Amino acid sequence: MDSLIDSDPQAAKEYLQKLSQLYRYLIRTKDDEVVLLEDEMDFARNYIYLLEKRFGKSYQFSIQGEENITDQFIPPGALQILVENVVKHNMSTTTDPIFTLLEIKNEEIIISNDLRLKPNVQASNKTGIQNLKSRFALLSERKVEISIDSKYTVILPLIKQVD
Repeated sequence: MDSLIDSDPQAAKEYLQKLSQLYRYLIRTKDDEVVLLEDEMDFARNYIYLLEKRFGKSYQFSIQGEENITDQFIPPGALQILVENVVKHNMSTTTDPIFTLLEIKNEEIIISNDLRLKPNVQASNKTGIQNLKSRFALLSERKVEISIDSKYTVILPLIKQVD
């Protein structure tokens, strides 16, 4: 951020605005069981913006199916956990980027990314994923699905009604 302030004050200002929007969202939703998917997608876009500014084109994200988000709910921060894991666990460069797709369809959101695990990284204790599974188990009869092959894919069920 320091170098951005010196080299491009306008970009630094935008970065700071996105960061403050993230914190406001986290504070506003800290006690909520679910939030509108539309709000969570805004949060995810802000988080992705920060990652793109930090890592350049090393991590690339695409969002599809946003026309399907009316009256859908999701636990707050669910997408941030999965987007953060992409960067935390995968090795990437600008010449060999990691591609991540967030796709909303059929009452679920599918997050899928290339899988290139970082070498010499401590084994994950999977706290974030376990927490996510537990939160969804309380809110939906559908479970969080995870598959691992050449891609790491997580399918989160979207919640239609809030009791």
